[in-house]
Amino acid sequence: MRHVKISKLPDFLVIAIPTTMTNAYRAFKHRLGRNKKLK
Repeated sequence: MRHVKISKLPDFLVIAIPTTMTNAYRAFKHRLGRNKKLK
């Protein structure tokens, strides 16, 4: 049981973290571009 939990958690993190990072980076870039255009 412990083994399954340990191997499943990294799998979830490997998928969730890059997705969150990519989304945050895109939103940050989009906001930055918008601010530059506004000014």
